[in-house]
Amino acid sequence: EMIDFAQAFRPTRKEVEVRASLVETVSKIVTNIWPDALVQPFGSYATGLYLPSSDIDLVVLGAGPETKQEQVAALKRIASALRAAEWQADDLEVIANAKVPIVEFRHADSGLDVDICLESRDGLLSSALARKASRKFAAYKFLVPVLKKWLLRRGLNDTFTGGVGSFLLQLMTISSLQHPPGLAPMRSTRGNLGALLLHFFETYGMRLNYETTGIAVTDGGRFYSKRERGWHNVARPFLLSAENPMKPTVDVGANAYNIKAVRAADPPA
Repeated sequence: EMIDFAQAFRPTRKEVEVRASLVETVSKIVTNIWPDALVQPFGSYATGLYLPSSDIDLVVLGAGPETKQEQVAALKRIASALRAAEWQADDLEVIANAKVPIVEFRHADSGLDVDICLESRDGLLSSALARKASRKFAAYKFLVPVLKKWLLRRGLNDTFTGGVGSFLLQLMTISSLQHPPGLAPMRSTRGNLGALLLHFFETYGMRLNYETTGIAVTDGGRFYSKRERGWHNVARPFLLSAENPMKPTVDVGANAYNIKAVRAADPPA
């Protein structure tokens, strides 16, 4: 059933073409402003693990702005160019106060949401990690879409409301696959996916001690003491702690304050 689910939500040729065309269109708008700039997709679109409702994340490299103030000014230039485009960009807004400022909009014709940031390579590194996980773990590309849909249906996928965002989910999935249940080596995903999905929910719903222990996917997968890392939040001891493999001093789970609702939610039937 999980394989059927993944195939059912696999993008159609038309959906692939629409997304590719939109990325190309935005790239042309950006390079009209900065001819030497490079626009690269990251996130679920870049890895191919996106749902029909998933947005498109883009990063502009080589535009020049370095400080946050300069980046916000540059994003406003992009926003102005989008407003002047022949096609309609709805809900266009520059989010200047975010940790990484972005310009976001909805492409009126396709209904696709697009987020654009500047000079940040974190998303590209995250996408590379996802592609590596897909190559190493046959089940990864099936588990992630199912779990994304599960979170989406329960309104628990939005980081702005304390949910589990794509990067945290990516780390959780990789960690669970690095510490699988007692399965024989998988020659095929068929017959094992259900056990691995159940293992994911058992790990994060029952077995992991959130108050004392965090997860890391480096060095083949390991666990650590939250107190020793200085990541034990006295006010919120229930938070899931997950080390950022690209920035080991960053706890990716620190803002997922609604993790209790995730733990309490019923797994997919």
